[in-house]
Amino acid sequence: MREDNKKIAIIGIGNLLMGDDGIGIHVVKELIENRWRSIPQGVEIYDGMNDPFLVLEQMEGADKAIIIDACDMNPKDPPGSIRKFRFEFDRYKEESFDSLSLSLHDFDFFNTIRISKGTQGLPKEIIIIGVKPESITYEMKLSSRLEKAVPEIIKNIFEEICV
Repeated sequence: MREDNKKIAIIGIGNLLMGDDGIGIHVVKELIENRWRSIPQGVEIYDGMNDPFLVLEQMEGADKAIIIDACDMNPKDPPGSIRKFRFEFDRYKEESFDSLSLSLHDFDFFNTIRISKGTQGLPKEIIIIGVKPESITYEMKLSSRLEKAVPEIIKNIFEEICV
């Protein structure tokens, strides 16, 4: 059962004009439009676009952040694969982020967090739900594989917000 006073930020990252790169935005849009009745109190949903400073602002003051993004993964993983990465800053040293690069965007998310730590009210726990894209081209819809992955991504989100 979820702690009622816990603030959680759900943030979708991506570019809607670039096919599967927009997966995070498509997921938060689905949550807002069709699943809002199931979202517990204290959970905020944001479109983080692909702006690292906007994402930091959206996480500020939350106890936990769940970020959904297209991620560069193992080449053997098929498109639509979902991986969950959990970071609890009290348990990990900053050096553990040095070799980790997940985002397909222009910014290095972990360097942005490292720089901001101590100046921003960042959550102690950040979960990244990464989804391997199939097609990053100029179009506004997801590939069929990623479209089929949306319910599983949402299931992963609810597993995190209902604890």
